[in-house]
Amino acid sequence: MKKFIIPFSMFILLSCGGEEVKNEGSEEEEISEETISEEEVFADDIADSYVPDDQMDGGQKCDDRPIEVYLNDPDKGGTNVRDTPNGKVVGQLKEDDINVAFFITVYEASNGWFRVNNIIEGMEEDFMFNDNGECWIHGSVLSVDTRNYEGETIEVMGGPTYGIQQPDHFIDKEMSGFHLLDKCGPWLKVKGNGIEGWIHSEWLCGNPLTTCS
Repeated sequence: MKKFIIPFSMFILLSCGGEEVKNEGSEEEEISEETISEEEVFADDIADSYVPDDQMDGGQKCDDRPIEVYLNDPDKGGTNVRDTPNGKVVGQLKEDDINVAFFITVYEASNGWFRVNNIIEGMEEDFMFNDNGECWIHGSVLSVDTRNYEGETIEVMGGPTYGIQQPDHFIDKEMSGFHLLDKCGPWLKVKGNGIEGWIHSEWLCGNPLTTCS
């Protein structure tokens, strides 16, 4: 009988050991799945605001969602509206006693030029340029103001994104007259008041005569 007892005991030990390894492997698989899930949640949290550097170059992959700005040209002789960046002049905007301000929608930027809606709204009348619907105005004559009316702090970023880098500047009071340098989706790169950088459009107002709600 002893000849059969020893192998049977070893068989029981080996069986238990094998089951133990199997259980440990299952626990590792569960931990791994939980880790991946947490990483996916983090990626989802920043996906809406993060634009990788290789997608920001020249604004090639930035969408053309509209942002409201206003005309701010120190030359009151008239502002040229062109059919392409630095292209043919298709019209002029001139502020006067009737149209004391022009409200303009920008869609995309190219080397300092901004594609705008071909129907530009004045105080008393609208102006339409270029039948094909594409018009361009230089960013040096376009402006926005900040809308932190209750003293909120605005973060001015080095690129069109939150959360990946530290802000270059902070704005804790209302400021006006920022000129446009570039655009990427809902972000504008602006310059003025001793500040240059990217500001999200939720903190910008394109109306110099009143506040934006």
